[in-house]
Amino acid sequence: MPISNVRWFDDWYLIEDFGFGLFGIGEPKYHQINWNYLIAGKKRALLFDTGPGLRDISPVVASLTDRPVTALLSHLHYDHTGNFHRFADTALADLPILRACERGWSASRAGRDVPALRREHDLGAACHSAVVADRPSHRSGRKRA
Repeated sequence: MPISNVRWFDDWYLIEDFGFGLFGIGEPKYHQINWNYLIAGKKRALLFDTGPGLRDISPVVASLTDRPVTALLSHLHYDHTGNFHRFADTALADLPILRACERGWSASRAGRDVPALRREHDLGAACHSAVVADRPSHRSGRKRA
């Protein structure tokens, strides 16, 4: 049974519209079935994770919002950071675990065009009203208790 708020963007990306400017951008053909999330506010938009980068996610994002987009990473695994370099405005949460990983992560991508990570960024305008329920960023084969 098809779900009315889920549609294919192309042959790789799915878009799930949760309403209130909140979108899931899925990659069901990727082995980890990644989901990235876009929150489109009144003045700005926030992309939470950028997928593994096997396909360019920026046209999907551009089809959902015309607002300036900030890409924010949940963590620095390859399957969440693959399209990070495609966004000029980037952010990384100021968490000890991410600070510890950032130096090695940035150095390992020195040959690529990756924007600098900034810890201080005003994202307040991006989030006007959104609630994210139980939505994993990718699904493993494990069942939840």
